[in-house]
Amino acid sequence: MDTAILIVDDDPDIRESLGDMLRHEGYLVESAGSGEDALQRVQQMRFDAAILDIHLPDLHGLSVLKVLTELDASLPVIILTGDATADNTIGALSKGAFAYLTKPYNSLELKAVLRRALSVKGLAVRTAHVEQALHASEERFRALVESATDAIVLADREGRIMWWNGAAERMFGYRRQETLGAPLTLMMPERFHADHQSGITRLAQGGSPAHIGTTMEMVGMTKAGDEFPIELSLASWRTHEGVFFSGIIRNIRRRKQAEEAVVRLSHQNALILDSAGEGIFGLDLEGCATFVNATAARMLGWSAAELIGKTLAPLISADAEEGYTRTQDPFSLRSALRDGAVHRRENDTFRRKDGSRFPVQYVTSPIREPNRPVGAVVVFQDITTRKQLESLQQAQLSISHILAAVGSLEEAVPQVLRVTSEMGPWDLAIFWRRDTSGDRLTCHGAWQRPSTRWDEFITLCRNSAFPPGMDFPGLTWNAKLPLWIPDVLIDSRFTRTPTASRLGVRSACLVPIRTGTNIHGVLELFAGVPRASDHQLIQILTDTGMKIGQFIDRAQAGSALRATHQMTQNLLASLPGAILLCGRDLQVQYANTLAHRYFSRTGESLVGRSLAECLALTSADTQHLVQEWARLPIELLREPPERECEVAQRLYRYRFFPVAPSASAPYQVGMVLWDITDDKHLQDQLIQSEKLTGLGTMVSGMAHEINNPAQAILSMAELIQEEEDPGTIKEFAADIVGYARHVSHVVRDFAGYARSTGTESATEVDVAERLLEAVKMARRGRHFDYVDIVTQFDAPAFLRAHKGEIDQVFINLINNAVQAMNGTGRLTLGTAQDGTWIDVTIADTGPGIPAAVREKIFDPFFTTKPPGKGTGLGLSIVHKIVTRHGGTVAVDSLEGKGTTFRLRFPSLSAHAPSAQPQSVPPPEPLHDAHAEQ
Repeated sequence: MDTAILIVDDDPDIRESLGDMLRHEGYLVESAGSGEDALQRVQQMRFDAAILDIHLPDLHGLSVLKVLTELDASLPVIILTGDATADNTIGALSKGAFAYLTKPYNSLELKAVLRRALSVKGLAVRTAHVEQALHASEERFRALVESATDAIVLADREGRIMWWNGAAERMFGYRRQETLGAPLTLMMPERFHADHQSGITRLAQGGSPAHIGTTMEMVGMTKAGDEFPIELSLASWRTHEGVFFSGIIRNIRRRKQAEEAVVRLSHQNALILDSAGEGIFGLDLEGCATFVNATAARMLGWSAAELIGKTLAPLISADAEEGYTRTQDPFSLRSALRDGAVHRRENDTFRRKDGSRFPVQYVTSPIREPNRPVGAVVVFQDITTRKQLESLQQAQLSISHILAAVGSLEEAVPQVLRVTSEMGPWDLAIFWRRDTSGDRLTCHGAWQRPSTRWDEFITLCRNSAFPPGMDFPGLTWNAKLPLWIPDVLIDSRFTRTPTASRLGVRSACLVPIRTGTNIHGVLELFAGVPRASDHQLIQILTDTGMKIGQFIDRAQAGSALRATHQMTQNLLASLPGAILLCGRDLQVQYANTLAHRYFSRTGESLVGRSLAECLALTSADTQHLVQEWARLPIELLREPPERECEVAQRLYRYRFFPVAPSASAPYQVGMVLWDITDDKHLQDQLIQSEKLTGLGTMVSGMAHEINNPAQAILSMAELIQEEEDPGTIKEFAADIVGYARHVSHVVRDFAGYARSTGTESATEVDVAERLLEAVKMARRGRHFDYVDIVTQFDAPAFLRAHKGEIDQVFINLINNAVQAMNGTGRLTLGTAQDGTWIDVTIADTGPGIPAAVREKIFDPFFTTKPPGKGTGLGLSIVHKIVTRHGGTVAVDSLEGKGTTFRLRFPSLSAHAPSAQPQSVPPPEPLHDAHAEQ
C-alpha cells in the first residue's frame, strides 16, 4: 500500500511544489489549505505522516497538532514554519511534533526528516503489534490454564506454592490467596508429610527427583479434611533463579468408583451368566470357547473347564457325527463375523457328551472391538418342551379342522380318535356316548394303532354299557372331570381288568365330552406302558373334549335350525297370501309358493328379479309403491294400511310390512298380496245393490223432478198449437228446451249414480265438488225437507280415487244424517288439508248414536232402523271403500246433540311420483307411545 502524506499549508504554491516533490518520491499526497479541512481529511482516511504549517487562516497550527495526535497518537507530524520562535519550534516538539523545519526549507533535509519519521512510526507500529501479540499469548495461556479441568500447581524448590489455577481451588477448597507461599503438604493427609519432606530435603542436597516425568496415584485432602484419590504428573524446570516444579493433579474418584463398579459388574455378570435359564457360550474367531455358563455346561453334559479353549462344533454340533468340515458354518459364526448382524436359528440340534440329541434354538451375536470383530456370543435354549407343545397344538388344530369340515358326528369320530391318539402317543382311543335313554354310556367308535392287537378288548367295550359311577367312563361322567390312571391293572374300579391284563393294556386317560355342565360322552385313551400323569397333556385333551362337545351342540342346533327352517318354509307355503321380500334395490330375495303361482308366468324362480318385473308394473307404478312405503308414518308401521293393485287383469290387495334383520344382515322390506278379484266382484255387486236400494228412497224426489218439467213441456206444446205469432212460438220452444235439459240432467245424475263402479278407474277427485254433488243427489230423496246446508271448505283438496265409490260414501253418510234428523236440522260439510292428508267432516244435529251400539255401526248387516227400512250394509260399505283408498273413518256422537263422521284420506300430493327413482329407505324405529308418556 502507498505511503500517504498530508500537507497542511495555506500557501497554494508551497502545497503544489511540496506535493510534486513528494509524489516524485512515490508518496501518496493529500493537501489541505486550512485547519478544518485537514481535520476532516484525517477523519476520512489514515495517513502515515503529516507536514503542518503553523499559521493557518482558520485555526492555529498547534491546535491542529493537538487534535491530530488525539486522533492518531502514532502519526508523526513535521512542523513547517517561517516564524522560528521558541513557541513554534520547541513548543511544537513539546506538544508532540516529530520535528520542525523552517521556511524556506531544504528539500533534501525535508526528505530525510520525512523518511526518519516514517521509519520511527513503522518501528512503533511493529512494537505495538508485538506487545499486543505477547499480551494475547499470555491471555490465551492464562485462559487455557484456568479453563483446564485438572488442577495445575507451581512450587519452588522448597515445596512452597507459587501459583495454582481455578481447578485447584475447586478441587481442594482453598482460595488462591490462602495457598500462595504455603507448603505443598497443605494438599495431602498428614501421614504423607514426612515422606514429602524427605524428598524435598533430598532435592535441596542435590539429589535427583525420583518421580519427575512420571504419573503416580496418591491421596489428596480438601480444606474440609476429606480425602480423595488423585493422579499426579510432576515436571521441573531450571532458571537462573533456581529449580521450580509443576504438578498436574486429576481427581480420579469417579474413575476409581467406575473401576470398582466394573469389577462388581463383572462379578455380577458371571453370576447372571451362571444363573441364566439359557445356555450361553462365547466363541473366538476360530470357534473356540472363551467362556461357558453353568446352564450351557449342564445342558451339554460337559463341565465348563472341559469346553473352554476347545473348538465347540465337533463336540456339540449334531452334524459332527457325519464328520465336521471347515466349510460348514456352525452356530452361524462366520455369517455373524462377516456382516456384523445378529443371526437367529429357530430349529437346530445339539449333541450332549453322552451322544444324545436335543432340539435347540439359538441367537449368535458378534462381539466387536473398534474396527474389527473379535468373536461372538451364542445364547441357546432347549426347545424339547416347546416342540412337544407345538405337536399337541398342531393336533388340536387338526381336530378343529376335522370338526369344521365334516357334517356329522359319525363322520368325525374315526378321524378325531386317530389324531387324539397321536397326542400321547396312545395305542387305543374309544368314544363313549350317552344312549338314547340318556342313562348309560355306550361305545360309538374306536381306533387302535396298527401295531396293536387289541381287537378283543375293543369288542368287550362295544358290548359294554356303563351308568354314572361305573368303571372309568362312568366315574368321569359322574365327576365331570378328567381322570388319569398310571396303571389300570392295580385299580379296583376297572371292571375290564382280565382282558386288559391278558392283552397288555396298562395306563389310561379319560376326559369328559361336554359343554358347560352337560356331559355328552367320554373320550377314553389307553397305552401299553404305565405312564405318569401329564398335567399339560390333560389340559389339551380336556380342551379337545370341549371342542367335540361344542361340535355336538352345533350339530344338534343345526339339525333343529334346519327343522325350524323347513317348518317355516312349509308355513309360508301354506299361507293364503303371496309373500315377496325385497332389498334396497327392489330385487326379490324371497318368494313363497303362492307368489310363484301368481306371478311366475314361465315357471321360473322370482328370486333375483325386480319387483317391477314380477308384478308387471311400469316404472311410475313401481316408484309410486316405493314412495308409498317410504311415506308410511311411524304409527302405521305396526299395522300398515292395505292397498289394491292390478296385475295381469287380476286385482290384489297388498300390504307392506317391515322386516327387522340382524345388525349385519341386509335391509329388507316385505310385501304380502291377496288375490281379491272374485271378492271385488262380489263387493261391487253388493255396493251396486246398496246403491239401487238407496235409489228407492229417492224415487219420489226423482218423480217430482221429472213430473213438473214434463207438465210444463206439455202446457207449452199445447200453447204452441194455438199460437200463430212466430216470435211467441219461438219463446215457448225455448222454454220447452230448458225444461227438457233439466229432465236430462236429472236422469243423467240418477243413471250415473246407479251405474256400477267395478270397471271405473281411479282419477283425480275434488273432495268439495263431490260433497256438493252428493248433497244434490240426496236432496231428491223424500226426507230432505227443511235441512239447512252449511259448508266449511278449506283450500281445494284433491285425492286419487274412484269417483263413483267416493260419491257412494258421501251419499250414504248424508242420507243417514238427513234420515236421522227427519228432514229438519243442520247438515255441516267440511274439508281441510293436513299435510299429506285430507280431513272430511259430515256432521248433523240429529239424536245421535247410542253408546251401546256405537262400536257396531260398521259391522255388516247391523242397523238401528226398523225391519224393512235398511239393509245394514251402508256404513260397512263406507268403511270398506275408505279403507281401500288408504283412509280412515271415525265417528263422534253425543246422544241428543248429533253425530259427526270424520274421514281421512291421503291427498293427491302424497301420490305424486318424484323425478328420480329411489331405493326403499329403512323405516324409522317404532316407539311405544305409552312408554314415552
